[in-house]
Amino acid sequence: MKKTTWLLLAAAVGLLTVPATLTHAADDTATKTSTAQFGASAGTLTLDKVPDLHFDDVAVGDLIAKANDLSLQGGAVSDLPNAADGDADLTVQVTDNRGTNAGWTLSAQAGQFVFGTDTTSTASDLNVSGLKFDTVSNTSTGSAANAFDTADSITTGATVWAADATNVGSGVNTAEVSAATLSLAKSPRAKAGTYRAPITWTLTTGPDGTADGAGN
Repeated sequence: MKKTTWLLLAAAVGLLTVPATLTHAADDTATKTSTAQFGASAGTLTLDKVPDLHFDDVAVGDLIAKANDLSLQGGAVSDLPNAADGDADLTVQVTDNRGTNAGWTLSAQAGQFVFGTDTTSTASDLNVSGLKFDTVSNTSTGSAANAFDTADSITTGATVWAADATNVGSGVNTAEVSAATLSLAKSPRAKAGTYRAPITWTLTTGPDGTADGAGN
């Protein structure tokens, strides 16, 4: 009986002397986190391209007798001296690399048509009732802007393209004009020759167009 007791006591003592490092080895783990970083430098908001608009010719007799809707023909125009920034490829291009997603607004306003070699907005005996874009497709290398406006005439000025908090218009935004209409009311004093008008395009920051203007 004593021998058995001593054996049990020795076994118990042996268990008590097992090193703590062996019994808790599975708990020696830890988790740490670190940071990855890079910088993105801001760019600018620019109006890169605007189109010249060359409409179909019309007989002066039709101008005198009735109203006329002239379709966009495309191609080169004879630039007015104060309106020589347009291109013949019917493209509007806005680039926004600011990285703010603040949006932008593009407006356009057609001036008065002048006759022949006149360069100032004097009376031209031509009654213009509207100039609007009919079909415009737009794409973007980033987040697309809103659809190009095809409802409003630019004869009194209109916002034709804009980007906002939803459609931020980031990257290079390109609008391709494939159809537009110049509407002329009956013009009894119309003359045979060439009529030209300047179109002023203005790009401003912000979707409401009230902030500072952007550069070309």
